[in-house]
Amino acid sequence: MLERGGGVLLHVSSLPGYGPVGNIGYDSYKFIEFLNRSKQDYWQILPLNPIDECNSPYSPKSAFAGEISLIDPELISNNEEFKGDGSVYLKADFKRARKINDRCLRMEYENCRNSLAEDLSDFKKDHFWLEDYALFTALKEHFNDEEWTNWPIGIRRRDEGALQRYKDLLHEEIGFITFSQYIFFKQWEQLKEKAVKEGIKIIGDIPIYVPLDSADVWANPELFQLDDSLKPGFVAGAPPDFFSEGGQKWDMPLYNWDIHEKSGYDWWKKRISHSFKLFDVVRLDHFRGFEAYWSIPADDKDARNGHWEDGPGKKLMKVLKDVFSDKGFIAEDLGDITDKVRELREYFGYPGMSILQFAFDGDDKNIHLPSNSPANTVVYTGTHDNAPLPLWLEELKNSEFKTLAGQLKLKSSEDILEKIMEIGFKSHCLIAMLQLQDILPFDKDSRMNLPGTAKGNWVYKAPLDLDYDDITKKLVKLAYYREC
Repeated sequence: MLERGGGVLLHVSSLPGYGPVGNIGYDSYKFIEFLNRSKQDYWQILPLNPIDECNSPYSPKSAFAGEISLIDPELISNNEEFKGDGSVYLKADFKRARKINDRCLRMEYENCRNSLAEDLSDFKKDHFWLEDYALFTALKEHFNDEEWTNWPIGIRRRDEGALQRYKDLLHEEIGFITFSQYIFFKQWEQLKEKAVKEGIKIIGDIPIYVPLDSADVWANPELFQLDDSLKPGFVAGAPPDFFSEGGQKWDMPLYNWDIHEKSGYDWWKKRISHSFKLFDVVRLDHFRGFEAYWSIPADDKDARNGHWEDGPGKKLMKVLKDVFSDKGFIAEDLGDITDKVRELREYFGYPGMSILQFAFDGDDKNIHLPSNSPANTVVYTGTHDNAPLPLWLEELKNSEFKTLAGQLKLKSSEDILEKIMEIGFKSHCLIAMLQLQDILPFDKDSRMNLPGTAKGNWVYKAPLDLDYDDITKKLVKLAYYREC
């Protein structure tokens, strides 16, 4: 269950380190030790699943598999070749990391595939999704990364004969992909042991949807709203609002909730169970979609012609509450939230979220002000979709800055930065979180994601020359507020 505390939001790929991206090995160990020294309780990350072509962890190729670029090659092999090439990576380079790790993993697979045969067999038995994922990934490579809906009809529709032929044809690559996932989860297990030792709880993240071109949809087409050609007639997204005239069209297939219900929500139970093996707390992305979801004609250019459909609501939430009664959830309830969504969250007692960057508009009744938030709330300075505080202040209009400064009764931006974080950590809210970039010097490239843009996102990497002593002092001071 969730306990009062504070923490830092920073994805694994953004960790400082000498590799092309931050990793789940030594880079994570150092960060966890830093959080411990800084008297923090939580480390929140983004989804760990295989990313898409735009590096987004919210468009996973699998809802269960791990992203191979996050593996630490130094924990696989002692070969000097994998201990850094002297380059300093200012941004995350997933392609480079994947290339290094692929080479390292293939060498190790050849060296130990026989000695690990029993371990790999047990690993496959313990991960029901692995066989489909390994075959899907091997097929993607075999068909030059073609979307699975364009594969030959036999394997597209998973005919038994076709499945067996391709398993035989691609068995070497399937074995290697299985080994790569084995290494990923072995390294993560070691990381979790380190976090427990240091007293740090990890908050993970579950994207509500998966893309059409994913192992999950190919392996379980009946769970999604697909037509006879295995393509979606309607896709997920969000309606037009103040920030987006055309709304958001995510092009991800919608769930066939009737089939999920008939199975007792078995796929969701497996997905959540898998997540709690990795994380102490699970954030349910786009919680709004469980109450009602925006259904958009697949051929439309934007989301204007979408309509609301009822989600699984209390039926699914009751299953999750019954099965995971002793686990901690956070409901991402941001955006255009209705009373029904709030009632659903409150009925099951899940903490919601408030964002301090949305709080200071001069309205004393603003729901994002901690004083107006329920105690069962996680208060953030901002999420991965927001600019870090120094950049946010830089981008404010003069009128917005005056309103903010007036409401806080402060004059300098430096005082404002500290005051905003202090308000969150002093609040009665259950957990207070900040982005690491909030307490770093101003950096115009420090934003993790800018919603609505397809390029340039998800590549933030913290600088190597961080002044950890200075950051630790700031975090220890904030942690003291949590204890008061």
